[in-house]
Amino acid sequence: MFIPLDGQQRLTTLWLLHWFVAYKANFLGDPKIKETLMKFSYETRISSTHFCKSLCELTPNPHKISLREWITRQTWFYHQYKQDPTIMGMLNMISGTEVTDKKGEDIVDGLEEIFHDEECDYKGMWERLSTTKCIQFNKLHISLNDSDELYVKMNARGKQLSDFENFKTELIQFAKGDDVLGEAEALRFAAKLDVEWTDIFWENKWEDVNTHDISIDEIYFTFINRFVRLECIMKKGEESALLKRISDTFTSFEPYKEILDGESIRDFILIMDHLRGHKLETTSPWGVGFDFVPNYSSVKKKDTNTQTLLFYGYCRYLSVGEYTKKSFVEWNRVLWNICENRVAPDCEPTISEIDLLAPYSHKILDYLSQEETIESKQNKEQLLEEQRKARKLRAHPIIRDMEGRFRGAIRFLFTGLHGEENWSDFEKKVQNIIVLIPKEKSERHTIKLLTPYFSTQALCEIYVNSVSNNDEHLRSILLDKKAVPFLHNFLLQNNVKYENSLLHQDIIDICEEAFGGTGYLQTRWNDSKYIWTNYIRETKYHSWGSFVVGNEVYTRISKIIDNCVLFDIKEDQLNSRIGNHIQASYLNFKYKEYQEYSFTLYGNNTISLKTNNWDEIITNPKDLNGYYFSVQDTETVEQLIEQLKEIIAKCKRESTI
Repeated sequence: MFIPLDGQQRLTTLWLLHWFVAYKANFLGDPKIKETLMKFSYETRISSTHFCKSLCELTPNPHKISLREWITRQTWFYHQYKQDPTIMGMLNMISGTEVTDKKGEDIVDGLEEIFHDEECDYKGMWERLSTTKCIQFNKLHISLNDSDELYVKMNARGKQLSDFENFKTELIQFAKGDDVLGEAEALRFAAKLDVEWTDIFWENKWEDVNTHDISIDEIYFTFINRFVRLECIMKKGEESALLKRISDTFTSFEPYKEILDGESIRDFILIMDHLRGHKLETTSPWGVGFDFVPNYSSVKKKDTNTQTLLFYGYCRYLSVGEYTKKSFVEWNRVLWNICENRVAPDCEPTISEIDLLAPYSHKILDYLSQEETIESKQNKEQLLEEQRKARKLRAHPIIRDMEGRFRGAIRFLFTGLHGEENWSDFEKKVQNIIVLIPKEKSERHTIKLLTPYFSTQALCEIYVNSVSNNDEHLRSILLDKKAVPFLHNFLLQNNVKYENSLLHQDIIDICEEAFGGTGYLQTRWNDSKYIWTNYIRETKYHSWGSFVVGNEVYTRISKIIDNCVLFDIKEDQLNSRIGNHIQASYLNFKYKEYQEYSFTLYGNNTISLKTNNWDEIITNPKDLNGYYFSVQDTETVEQLIEQLKEIIAKCKRESTI
């Protein structure tokens, strides 16, 4: 047995020389010669093997055109062959290239350019090639232990095999197992991998601007790995350690053996066969793109869970049946809606939901339109919405536009005052919401407009989450069940606003300017009953990143301090004010008659005596909290000054005792 360690191109060149001479000598009709030549094959590149066998069947060229043109005219020459670097290299070997030297003259680099029919005795050349020892191999004696290291050293001189090529070799070997595909089916699978399916990735190919080398290996490998990771999730779970071993850098086939089997490979074959020849439009209704077939700009980016679920959904569609544009448009819309608005952030629950719908993916609207509610353990709210919309799409085609505006979830537009399905007000709500939530974020004042429609209790329950005029924050409010009755009146612009309390007014005053327009209403912190902040939880830093709101006493006293020339507010607080609202859950100020002291007004409606250093509390031997007093009943500047003088006098008295 002859096992070459390296020299694929040299060996192919020798074979092509023999084939060329035999073809020119009309010896391919000799069964023995043809049989000998047809023994040449590529272990890992099935397309190249098929091409070589087809060359042995090539009929004489009656038109006297170049062999390249004659070969590419043959019915067995797939157009995919033009994307195969090995086959194109063989054609270059046969007929030469258009490469020129520095003088612009053609470089003779093809058999057809070297050997001319009128000058060559092809039969004599074949005799010499086949009966003499004009070509010899030197045998290198090595031990088995040396072979891998030697191969790496020798191969490093040329272009190394890509991760994908190494992966394919092991994948085909694995697939040949009787418990997987078996020899014959694995070879057909290999031919599809090498030839037919390359079309799918060719449009997204990478080309080296200097060498014009072309590659699709990385994106091809990424696509397969996406499929394998999903197989792993379904068979082993999302916490499986195997997931981390399926990476875009191929190091071992062992983890693939634990995931793939005959059924999964056959599923992959079906998906790829149905995908071939089609370009899936996978953009969401709201304009977010996802490259089902990867491209080189996104291949290095890790997929999000949403993208993983979308990929799974497209695969399930292709595994169910042939692609049609009409059916895929609807499946793509529903799939995006479900994946974008899933409740669970992980993948497995939504995979179960996709599995429920996928068998009907080619007629998804018919399936969703049934009167009976489709039972699902996962994401029930969104699935129910999809059913209700499917039944009304004909009557209200603007549903699609609204999905584009609100990322697939629009139940607030057909939900009544008591949470019931109500389409009678749908068109009016649509007209109003276009004005209430303009597409341009800079033109939105939705929070200001919406706040008066909420009760105080509703504000405390709903505004505890991120509040702003941004899409995501508005969506969370619009989809909040607690907001249903208030949203119904807001979207219809009914005159049922609540009394404009101080809390309502304070939120309206600062919601668009504080913290870049995004805030939280906190009601369970120690600083004050209501705090407008950019912190989602209480920390030692939140006191500065906050405003006291909805506090009549605090507002009254801060206005007294702010409007009286006898007081100086700490400068950094003045610099961050919004209207009459001074940032922080406290107010630092000084009384001009006593510059050696400073004071702090807190959201709990007390004023504390401090040193001249602002933050340093003066020690009180009788109270760990220092010296302070309540301003609950303070109404005028005179009363406040009197209280300040009293606390200073008390401090001086007790410090001398």
